[in-house]
Amino acid sequence: MSISFCEENDLNSAASALGYVQRSLYTSRSRFIHVESVLGARVPILKYLFDDTLLFDISWRNDLAVRNSALLCRYFTMYEQGKYLVILVKMWARSFGIIGSKNGNLSSYAFTNMVIYFLQGFQEVRLPVLSTDTVDADLEPRRITGTVSIGKLFIEFVHYYSRDFNWGNEVVSIRCGPRTSHESFPMLRNLHYTKAIHIEDPFELQRNLNSVFRDVELGTQMLRRAFQKCYNDFCDADRFFSILSQYGLQHW
Repeated sequence: MSISFCEENDLNSAASALGYVQRSLYTSRSRFIHVESVLGARVPILKYLFDDTLLFDISWRNDLAVRNSALLCRYFTMYEQGKYLVILVKMWARSFGIIGSKNGNLSSYAFTNMVIYFLQGFQEVRLPVLSTDTVDADLEPRRITGTVSIGKLFIEFVHYYSRDFNWGNEVVSIRCGPRTSHESFPMLRNLHYTKAIHIEDPFELQRNLNSVFRDVELGTQMLRRAFQKCYNDFCDADRFFSILSQYGLQHW
């Protein structure tokens, strides 16, 4: 969960504003537990835990985050299974140590874009491309129903990025939809890395979400190895059910 304060104020920077918020939330009886301050990031945030159950971020004057959240919410209102697939993919990525921009890995937001992009092209779902221009409109999205299990979605997700995705040439773009070549993204940065994963921010079209890698090509290699290992595990019939249990799929 993310919260962004966008009101006018007399504070000069996001960092100082968030410092004020942090001091305001600090009391001995507070139900808010401060987890982390990431004030030196591109978008400074505070991470909090509420009542030991709800983990959320706080940012300041970050209206793009609000629009991003609205777009993702619309996608997962349309196809609720996608939300659970995102949770599972993040659990898997965390187990492989390939998620977290502060550690030089793809961000949680990047993996969410990868999931939506996969679902846009997956034959049994065909999640439509939603316009970023109408994300603030009060529109009721068409709901997609289906019987595809989360386990199958996860396996197909791994298969897609280990076998079908054209690394280096194809761009993950939920704004344009699947199988779009990098030649269609003249504004996107870092395209000179010919073997890297490229992920377009749907609102900041010049921003490549691979920019968080300390080394883009090395980071991509680690990502591809994780997908390949997971794919090989699923292809080994003797290990199949143990892998399902490892990734929490046996109950999905």
